[in-house]
Amino acid sequence: SDAAQQKAFGWSVTISGDRALATAPGWFDQASGRSGAGYLFERDPSGTWVETALLLGSDSGLKDGMGKWSALVGDTLFLGSFYHTHAAPEDGSAYLYSVSAGSTFCESTHNSTGASAVLSCVGAASVSTNELRFRALPVPITASGIFFFGPNQVSQPFGNGFRCVGGSILRLAPVVAEHHVLGQGVDLASPPLAGNLVAGSTWNVQAWFRDVAAGGALFNTSSALSILFEP
Repeated sequence: SDAAQQKAFGWSVTISGDRALATAPGWFDQASGRSGAGYLFERDPSGTWVETALLLGSDSGLKDGMGKWSALVGDTLFLGSFYHTHAAPEDGSAYLYSVSAGSTFCESTHNSTGASAVLSCVGAASVSTNELRFRALPVPITASGIFFFGPNQVSQPFGNGFRCVGGSILRLAPVVAEHHVLGQGVDLASPPLAGNLVAGSTWNVQAWFRDVAAGGALFNTSSALSILFEP
């Protein structure tokens, strides 16, 4: 999605089932000084590969070589950084990412795609890392929707599905699905999440999306996740 010269996108590619991880060791962010990246792609119900997450090293620096090697095993992703220098004389690091942080506590009903929208997230549930990205799929191909957070778990009929998140609701800005994936990154340090999703707190999250083709209430929800946030 952000292709540019000298990023070396595709240096390492790992595929497992409906997921693919492609690296770009030449990726560099001037503001943070971090270099190297991994791009996660997932195959939607139509067979199209959709980019769902950008993975960065929490402390990767210029010329670390982050992303020259990769591995994808189930819900776990690894990126290797063989030039990364520590305080000790040993060099090199491996960065570990989870595709399914949190635990599912609520299932969704079938939408007009013929399947249920499953909510998942990429990254560690860490406040300091602050790199979680949520996605719900499959949803109608260009559906608009929102991700919302709440401190409580409920089970209430809502549209063509169920609302499973309750309490004081925090809503993110609306987004539009690409292909059949509703995705959004979150910034825990910015409103409305700032000061709420802190280390030691548990929050529940769910996606709401329009589904005109299904009729009925014209909208539905995804499954929900409960996430315990760490420092």
